[in-house]
Amino acid sequence: MNKSRDDLLVFYEKYIDMFYEVESDDYFAPYFFEKVTGGKNTVSQINIQETKTFDEQWIQTIESYFPSLNKIILNPKSALKYEDEVVAIEKAKKITSQSVRHLASNSHLIKEVREDGMVMPKKIQTTFSDVNYGVYENRFVMTLIDRLFLFVRKRYEAIKDNYESFQKKHLNVNSVFPIDDREVVIKLDVTIKEAPDNKKINDYNLKLLQRVENLNKLVSSLKQSKFMETMAKEKKVIPPIMKTQVILKNVDYKNAYMLWLFLDRYNTLAFTTEIKEKNLGIDQAYVDDIYRNLLTTFMTFEANQEKRRQLYAETKERVMKRKSMKFVRKSANDFMIRPVDEIIEAEAMNQYYLEQMKRLFKRSVEYHETQAKTYETTLKRALRDTINISNSLYKSFFELDDEDNIFSRMVKDKDPVKSLNDAKKKAQIARMIREVKQVDYNDSLRLERRYLKEIERANKRLLEANIKNKLITAKTVKSKAQIENDLRINKKREELVKKKLLEVRESKQEILLDKVSVKDEIKAYRNTLKAEEAKVIKSIKDEYNKKRIAEIKALEEKHKKELKKLAAEKKRKQEQLKRQREQEKLRLKKAQERRIAKEKERAKIQAEKAIERKKQTLAKQLKEKTDNV
Repeated sequence: MNKSRDDLLVFYEKYIDMFYEVESDDYFAPYFFEKVTGGKNTVSQINIQETKTFDEQWIQTIESYFPSLNKIILNPKSALKYEDEVVAIEKAKKITSQSVRHLASNSHLIKEVREDGMVMPKKIQTTFSDVNYGVYENRFVMTLIDRLFLFVRKRYEAIKDNYESFQKKHLNVNSVFPIDDREVVIKLDVTIKEAPDNKKINDYNLKLLQRVENLNKLVSSLKQSKFMETMAKEKKVIPPIMKTQVILKNVDYKNAYMLWLFLDRYNTLAFTTEIKEKNLGIDQAYVDDIYRNLLTTFMTFEANQEKRRQLYAETKERVMKRKSMKFVRKSANDFMIRPVDEIIEAEAMNQYYLEQMKRLFKRSVEYHETQAKTYETTLKRALRDTINISNSLYKSFFELDDEDNIFSRMVKDKDPVKSLNDAKKKAQIARMIREVKQVDYNDSLRLERRYLKEIERANKRLLEANIKNKLITAKTVKSKAQIENDLRINKKREELVKKKLLEVRESKQEILLDKVSVKDEIKAYRNTLKAEEAKVIKSIKDEYNKKRIAEIKALEEKHKKELKKLAAEKKRKQEQLKRQREQEKLRLKKAQERRIAKEKERAKIQAEKAIERKKQTLAKQLKEKTDNV
């Protein structure tokens, strides 16, 4: 790599010397540079170094739980499943008391009854036993392996696409300038991407990638194991996970549950990205080289266009119609690199969040038990705290206020249209919140009615049992009276619940009517605003037309003056350009004379040197002849 850079520098020096020699003997190059420097030019040079370091906590965690999963799939839990089936008597392997009872109740299965009382059946019910692996714990592990497979695969793909750290050299040149009544736009964008100077970073990330690749192979082996083939037709479990005795007591199944909670909690791929950006300065020599590059680019394009003008003129045109372009407004911040953790899994309600909410609710109940006198008050306060969390979330997210803001009413210059739109938006949000809560309220009423009916049915069964067994003593009479009293209270409660449901429906109807009336008022107010707006627009148009006529006259006068000024300026520039050309010709002539004089001097010196060498040669030959004589 160093040798190629050295060769590049040597070639660069030769190229600059050659370019300078050609440039000094030509008229177009100075003319082009003058036009470029008179145009709009922007040059930027940036060096960016990006270093990524990935978190390996999730790899260590899964690797630590992998032995437990391996033990489970090698020796899964099972249960015996018994199935009854009516088969031919020849195929029956085992006859039980249940088989005899079934035969007694299904006499059509009897073939004959012999004289000695022996019963000969045609078919008989028998029981088959089979090993069942579809227990809850195994279905839980099957679902966990499916989740783990997707969990590791997604992170493997993400790390494989992003593990490389790099550094970039970026040069951007934008130049706009006129040449011969033409506007020239040249854009150069050069990016060189290479490995960072610190090789240890990429080596570390590569080892991490190999580790994740190995983990992906291990999880894939779990996914393709015989256990998963056996459980393929079983139904997956749905959170929340039931904590059975096996999951709580068995170490391997408990580790599987802990891994499930970890997958719920770890829904991102955390990595640290360090970006170092350096704006590099550009000196005048560098700028001159960039201008030479612009000259080379322009010359290559324009010269080839001129050479092939006839060929391009004969080329057939292809006419295409396209729809207008859709413009998207973006700021510079939209293109900035922001290092953030990549979200891999969805953040919906899962086992981890459910456990956290249960823990908070338990703490709330324990706190209110010390403050309240009855369990009912304790539970109501804890439920109110839980509901207040969601209410606070609505208010904070949607910026809703409990009371009218007196300070907002004191502001007189507030835009009425904006206020109307804000009020409509907040009313829509409040309606959606109310509808969601109303559905929840109706569900609570239905749940209460269901349990009241269960109480009523249980009381009836208790009364029937008392009457049937003739146990109505003085004590049972009192119990019966108490039960009847409870029934009356429950009926009254049920009537109250029905009444509340009717009130909810009526309030909903009232809200709909209020909504219709509000819409009518808004419509009338909007029509009034439109009428006033039309009047204001008409007066503004009339005033604008008067101003426009006066401005047009002033612009025409100004335009005439500008034309005269431009004509004078054009004449002055032409004279100036003529003088510059004369000066350039004079400069070139003098440079030519200097080169000729320099060449004459060089030829004279070379001739004198040749004469001197000739003299020395002749003197040497003469001396040799003299010596021979």
